[in-house]
Amino acid sequence: MSRRAGRADPRAGGDAPRTALTTAKIQEHYDTIFRECAADGFCRAAFPDLRQRFIDLLEALTEEPLVFDRPLVANDALRARFSLVERIVPAFFASFGLFNNAAARGGHVAALPQVIEAAEARDTDLLRRGPAEPEA
Repeated sequence: MSRRAGRADPRAGGDAPRTALTTAKIQEHYDTIFRECAADGFCRAAFPDLRQRFIDLLEALTEEPLVFDRPLVANDALRARFSLVERIVPAFFASFGLFNNAAARGGHVAALPQVIEAAEARDTDLLRRGPAEPEA
């Protein structure tokens, strides 16, 4: 066996969807969302500077977690990863990213801008209700 034969095949590396659940993969997941939002006129106008807002939110949550006065019960789609949410800390978004990376059609990725906005405002009622459905 050659040294080369013992190496991982780069064609199945961490850049292929759903092949690595690493910190870098989660960051790639979020960076993709932020790029797509910035490229979309509606999203960019509704959620300006989303990437920086997310970074600022993570720093704020490190200092002061968002605590639910009674735990949030996850919906059916999220229940496998989040049974009860008592508080939101930065690690919550790692789990949220892992869920979306593995879920069909991106899971709840479309809701991320609204989740960020609600968490910034510390609006636990909005987080309980979930994001509004887009108008037809």
